[in-house]
Amino acid sequence: MQQPTQRKQSRFWRFVYAWWPRVLRVLERIRVHSERQEFLRGTLAKPFSPHEIEAYLLRQGYEHVILAWMDPGELLSMRKVDREIYQYHFRLFSDGEIRCHYEFSSEGNPWGHVTEQSFEPRAAEFDALLGEYLVKTGLSPDLKKGPEAEAPSPIAMTVGTLGTENSEFDRGHAVSTPAAAHALAGEVRDSIE
Repeated sequence: MQQPTQRKQSRFWRFVYAWWPRVLRVLERIRVHSERQEFLRGTLAKPFSPHEIEAYLLRQGYEHVILAWMDPGELLSMRKVDREIYQYHFRLFSDGEIRCHYEFSSEGNPWGHVTEQSFEPRAAEFDALLGEYLVKTGLSPDLKKGPEAEAPSPIAMTVGTLGTENSEFDRGHAVSTPAAAHALAGEVRDSIE
């Protein structure tokens, strides 16, 4: 059996990486997936921007997610592969909310990933990772659902235009680089409009 790192380079996985995100965006547009996933951790601390936490996570070994739902209001989605079949998944939203979970990776166990067979909060690990970047909201470490913000918070106002259609954190964010994300965002928009 091929390891996930080898799979990323196979012809099949290159095809999946190119087309599956487009399928997900269409499914999101018809509202097959229209909620934020579980495990609210808190909000982004005010002195930090989305760019700063992105740079920090990249230094910690995280990468932009290629194969994932885009939750409503999502600005940034990153993961760190663990033991070849799992991943730590981090999401930042336009209202400053941070949600994180530990799960099967798409490459390590595709069926387990899609069916969320292993979907855990790993609160202590994410809290330690995020440290000063995270403002905990006094929530239980295992909180599954949090309030869905109706209006932008002060954090969202500091985000500026990152959530707009011309942003590198827009619909195509879930690729390996911000430049590639921006290019894919345009392609995806063109394919579903």
